[in-house]
Amino acid sequence: SGEAVAFWGESGGMYASRRPAGSSFGAPVLISTNGDGASLPQVSMTPSGHAVLVWRGDDNADNDQVYVSVKKAGESTFSSANQVSTESFPTPNVDPHVDVADGGTALVVWKANTIDDDDKSSRVRQRYVNTHGNVLGGGATTISPGSANGDQFPDVAVGPNGHALVTWTAGDSITGDPATYWQGPANATPDLQVFNTNSGSSIDGAVDSAGTAVIAYRDGASIIGDYRPTGAGNNFIFDQAIDGPGSSFAGPEMAMDAAGRATVVFEAFSGGQWHLQTVDRPAGNSSNFGTTTEDTVTPSASITNAKVAVGAGGGVILSWEREDERFYATSRDAGASTYAP
Repeated sequence: SGEAVAFWGESGGMYASRRPAGSSFGAPVLISTNGDGASLPQVSMTPSGHAVLVWRGDDNADNDQVYVSVKKAGESTFSSANQVSTESFPTPNVDPHVDVADGGTALVVWKANTIDDDDKSSRVRQRYVNTHGNVLGGGATTISPGSANGDQFPDVAVGPNGHALVTWTAGDSITGDPATYWQGPANATPDLQVFNTNSGSSIDGAVDSAGTAVIAYRDGASIIGDYRPTGAGNNFIFDQAIDGPGSSFAGPEMAMDAAGRATVVFEAFSGGQWHLQTVDRPAGNSSNFGTTTEDTVTPSASITNAKVAVGAGGGVILSWEREDERFYATSRDAGASTYAP
């Protein structure tokens, strides 16, 4: 719809601002104080303007918890803060993430330390939130099986109709394994997979309207693309090397348009410099990734923090940081095969 929401933290708490389509951002609104520990804001929005905010806040017992607030489609006000997590250790709940189905039901995931300040005891937990911002079900659910070095870097992608994919790293960021937890709407027929790569972090995913999930991750010296057909009993089994020329790769990041076409971006080192490479996967339940291309980005001594955003209609925006500590961007129109300078 063109509506936007910004969400951030200040010393006084968490603030949000709404920008109607074709207008400007309004005055900041205090969402919650949550003590001095309020931080880690994230916002997700449906095409109709239903927005879901999550953050890490301090409850009245000096415990860090995950909180949520929503702005319904067509409305301008945000709901009061609701607590999502319920653990009682001093630092149990960190790194919250959220994504929302077109109908407004959201899935919140976070890293929870099950023993006080012990990172090796961390687990990935999740909880559904309804359109009013109220938590659903009997409580938070632990979805990671646990590992000797804990579970790190959770993220979540929810498809338009509520299918979801949670990703994380089982173990540390150097030798851990990418992990996925696919589920139908409302946690139907969940499927857990942990990939034995010993390659650390870096996995990203997306889910289309039918529930087909697509992922990209780093495995040793390669970037791998994979997909999982929708439904119970399926797995990611179509491993495909999607990196182009280069001796080292970083990333990847992925986004998907409304039709289900996925675009992956990652950094590649070759010829003594860093480059950006992208690859697309057509929509559908049985499609492989296409040809990886080098983008019209000036090779640099350093390219980091590559990100990709894809509009519902298929337009793509890439952004990245260079050694001059500036951010750069390029775009590709829907249906185009090359990026602008």
